[in-house]
Amino acid sequence: MSRDQIGVIVATVLAVAILALTPNRLWLPIGAAIGFVFALLVFRWIWLSYRDFKGAPAAAALRRQQILSGQFPTGTGAGQPSVSTCLAMDWNIEDTVATLVVFNDGTVSLYFYPRSGIAGAARFENVRRAATPFREELERLRSCLTPASSFPLPAPNHLIFYLVAEAGTLSSGELKVDEVREQGHPFFTVDGHARQLIREVCRTTPGVPPLPNMRLKLTGASK
Repeated sequence: MSRDQIGVIVATVLAVAILALTPNRLWLPIGAAIGFVFALLVFRWIWLSYRDFKGAPAAAALRRQQILSGQFPTGTGAGQPSVSTCLAMDWNIEDTVATLVVFNDGTVSLYFYPRSGIAGAARFENVRRAATPFREELERLRSCLTPASSFPLPAPNHLIFYLVAEAGTLSSGELKVDEVREQGHPFFTVDGHARQLIREVCRTTPGVPPLPNMRLKLTGASK
C-alpha cells in the first residue's frame, strides 16, 4: 500500500471520529472542511497513480536497455545487484514481455513489461537452487551466442537469451518458442531451466501475478 493510500485511509478515519464527537449543530461546517481536504487527498492520490501508470512503459524500457547493455545501476539496497553483468532471457507472451535476469552476484529478478516486476528473489533458497542450472547451461551455450549492440523486443511467442559481460553482450537472436521446446534443440534445456526459475520466482510474491497465460505456458502444456 502506498503512502498516499495510507494518507487517505487515515484522513477518513479521523474525519469519522471528529464527526462522531462533534455536536450536531457543528457538523455541517466541520464536515464540509473535512470533505474538502479528503477530496484533495483523493485527487492527489489519483493524479500520482495516473502519472506513475503513464510513465511505467518508458521506465521499464529504460531499465531493460540498461540491463542488457551492462549499464544497470548497482548498489546495496534490497533486491539491487552489486554488479551489472548477468544472464537474461526475454520472453514475448502475446505482445507483453517478461525478462528474467540472473546477475553474476546471485541476484535474481523477473520483470513483467511494461508495468511490474519481482526483484531480489534470490533471497529464497528455492530460487537460488533453480538459478544455478539456468546459469550453468546458458554459460555452456556461450559459443552459440553472438555479439549484440541493440536489443529489440522479441516478436510474440519468441525468446532471446543474453549473456551480459564486461566485454559486451552476447545474444542468441530470436528463437521461436515452438522450436526451442522441441527435444534436440540447442536451447531446449536452458529454456526448461528458465521456466522452472520463473515458476520459483513467481511463488515468492503471490501479489505480483504472472502475465496472462503465463501459468499455462510455463507448464509446457501450451506453446
